[in-house]
Amino acid sequence: FRHHITSLAVLTARVPVVRLRDPATGVCADLSVQNTLPVVRSQLFKEYSSIDSRVRPLVMLVKAWAQARGINSSPLGTLSSFGYSILVLHFLQHLKILPVLTDATLSLRGSSRQRALAAGRPGFLELPGNSPRSVGEVNVEHHRNVAEVLTGWGDDDKKTTAALFAAFFE
Repeated sequence: FRHHITSLAVLTARVPVVRLRDPATGVCADLSVQNTLPVVRSQLFKEYSSIDSRVRPLVMLVKAWAQARGINSSPLGTLSSFGYSILVLHFLQHLKILPVLTDATLSLRGSSRQRALAAGRPGFLELPGNSPRSVGEVNVEHHRNVAEVLTGWGDDDKKTTAALFAAFFE
């Protein structure tokens, strides 16, 4: 079976991209070259998703909700898909389900704290003291490869993904 992927060069974007779409599946992707900030953003989302299993499905639900209403296009004056993802992360941080991985010192909570203390480790993480990582002028330093340590950080909150989705709009 063959797919005919459509492409469109978006040269007016802040960073030029080629927008790809598979008409058979509806899957879309943007392709850019020599733009490392989205790679770092993806790494950060991967870290958050590995800390709590509700992150990815909640982000997908909110993005699908926005797309169904046609309000996920920054060129049209609405939030981008990335913007909705950031809103979800902020929402989960506000509820103390996720930590703020860019904080220099990160206190452990829930079962992540219990595991650390039982293993004789401190109840916090600190970013390395060397110079912060940056992409252009954007500081992208954050706690990395911490899923094993931070899993269970927000497990005091037992809400389901569906309950979190409803609460996102309250």
